Amino acid sequence: MLAAYAAFTEFVYGPGAVSEFNVKRTEVKNLRHGTAELRDTLMYVRRLSGYNWIEALGLPVKNDTLQFNYRTKYERSLQRKIAWYGRRDQGFAVKKGINDLLGARLIVHGLRECEQEWAEHFKNDLGSLVSRVYIRDDDTYHALHVYIEDNNRHFPWEIQLWDFNDAETNYAAHDRHEQRKDE
Repeated sequence: MLAAYAAFTEFVYGPGAVSEFNVKRTEVKNLRHGTAELRDTLMYVRRLSGYNWIEALGLPVKNDTLQFNYRTKYERSLQRKIAWYGRRDQGFAVKKGINDLLGARLIVHGLRECEQEWAEHFKNDLGSLVSRVYIRDDDTYHALHVYIEDNNRHFPWEIQLWDFNDAETNYAAHDRHEQRKDE
């Protein structure tokens, strides 16, 4: 996944491609119609959607021990998310609020037994592309989240690692979270 991020970043920000802006300092509510930042964000999403990720990632989609899926955010979903952040009083940086233009999910057996070790591995052993790692645990959702990015001028990607035993409740929690954005 790290190599795919590096290759895609080189492709998308190459000559004549998407312009860079500081995703750490730019607030989501500033991604308004007609701004260069919104134009570049939408172009990034379009390039993500047209990329052959299964080949680039080189991962099996499903076997006896894991399930792997990914998605690129649809433009409509992105616009809904921008509008949701725009209605909030508190400002959120693009880096924090739009951190899932590419989201990948790896569901494996037995993750809970070794998730702390995996979190430490991501934090300490995978280099500077891993920008944030945490275990999210609440009443209805449990997962290891990993964010990949190379600098504050490029969009991060989100990787979620789930245990098979948490998949059903995690999917339900995700659906409830998405429904709240329409309220």
